[in-house]
Amino acid sequence: MFARYLQVEEIGLFYSVLGFILFFAFIRDLGLSDSLTYFIPRFKVDNKKKNIKSAILFTLYIQMAIGILFAVVFVALSNTLVKYYFKDERALFLILGLAFYFVIEGIYEVLFQSFQGFQDMFLFQGLEFSFQVISLAFFLVFIFAKIPITYFAIVYLISVIISTTIFFVLFVKKLFPDFFYIKTKISKKLKKEMLEYSFPTMMGSLAGTIFSQQSVFFLTFFVGLEAVGYYVMAHALAKISIFFFKAVNFVFSPIMSEMWKKKDIKSLNYYFNEMITYTYVVGVPMVLALVVFPQEILRILYSDSFLPASQALMLLAFYYPFFSFNSLFKRAFLSAGMPKLARNATYATLIVNLVFNIVLIPTYGLLGAVIADIVSIAITTIYVLYLNHKHLSILIDKNKLVRVIVASTLFIISAAVLKHIINMPIILELILVLIIAGGTYIGAIFALGIISFKKIIFVLDLITNKKFRHYFLKEEKVPIKDTPK
Repeated sequence: MFARYLQVEEIGLFYSVLGFILFFAFIRDLGLSDSLTYFIPRFKVDNKKKNIKSAILFTLYIQMAIGILFAVVFVALSNTLVKYYFKDERALFLILGLAFYFVIEGIYEVLFQSFQGFQDMFLFQGLEFSFQVISLAFFLVFIFAKIPITYFAIVYLISVIISTTIFFVLFVKKLFPDFFYIKTKISKKLKKEMLEYSFPTMMGSLAGTIFSQQSVFFLTFFVGLEAVGYYVMAHALAKISIFFFKAVNFVFSPIMSEMWKKKDIKSLNYYFNEMITYTYVVGVPMVLALVVFPQEILRILYSDSFLPASQALMLLAFYYPFFSFNSLFKRAFLSAGMPKLARNATYATLIVNLVFNIVLIPTYGLLGAVIADIVSIAITTIYVLYLNHKHLSILIDKNKLVRVIVASTLFIISAAVLKHIINMPIILELILVLIIAGGTYIGAIFALGIISFKKIIFVLDLITNKKFRHYFLKEEKVPIKDTPK
């Protein structure tokens, strides 16, 4: 939406300020939000509702206190930041509006992680989706009313307040009806346990936040806001390949915690490999479409003004398969109660990315930032596999991954050939090529035995918590979460 109605530099300004404000979220959070996905499933198994409420409230109090403190600092330093860092007067009101958003976003984050801890897919995805829909609606109003970019921070502030309020009501009604009736006291023991778990997570979040924002910082300082606009929008489009991964990650995290608690290593290996397989089976075609049609997709979804980002988009398409793979392992480390391993993996990404950003961005600008991202995530993948071999020993089905690569190769070859042969209007050509190449890909993944109909139903069961197998596989009597033979 931004891309069609705003200038690239305006987009760069908005996301540069937003990135700066959210950079400090790791301090506001102290890693406690992520700890909710670890503690809530354990308390839930033992029916310890008081502990669940205590964990949520402790996290919320910390978020609010630190969030308010930082908001005051942002407001106090706003003029200095405008003059010496952003170097654009339009950033002033963005800083003020997003400072208040920073406080409310802390409540949003606690609610978001609580939904994951309770394993409620609808509310977990619904909260994020509602924020996006509400913010989109307000952005449309602001754009067509020709309200300057300076005031767009109001959109985020209003949207996070509305979505958080609605879903907190749903949280109480659907997941925790006794929330206001259970009397609880946050014990020193619980505080200690959560902080001991969360500190390595916080340090990992610090590294992750620096990694995700440092490219924007360097681009803002060395190149300019236009380069930030290209970089942010290319990442946003490349990220489409991980939508299914988010659903997989949501389901996988609590299951991992349960399996580790039960010491059920066999099921643990099975679930992990299924999640990797289906993440790639769904995500790879999206990645390859961006590689084959970067300019066409940018022109259709954004505008011609974003065509200079086509090379960056092609390269970033390869970034997110590595990102998904690493994220699954990091979540496995957290679920196993080993947050230090997840932190160390994030540190590796940060250090490599920082070095390459310093070397490449001043000379190569946008392309340098993208290359730094890809190199750092690739090196981290090697390190994550080493950590797994040393501490977890989760077995990766290499044979299945090779078959996914073969199917993907067939997709990209057929798409490239069809693109060369077919000469039609851009949208029709894109649709036709993707349908034919996609059909080839689907046929290949079934023919190579990568997936089966029964396993698709099994994964749908996990992701949706609905018994699809009872609609399609009525003869099978195995419980939903049993491993299919």
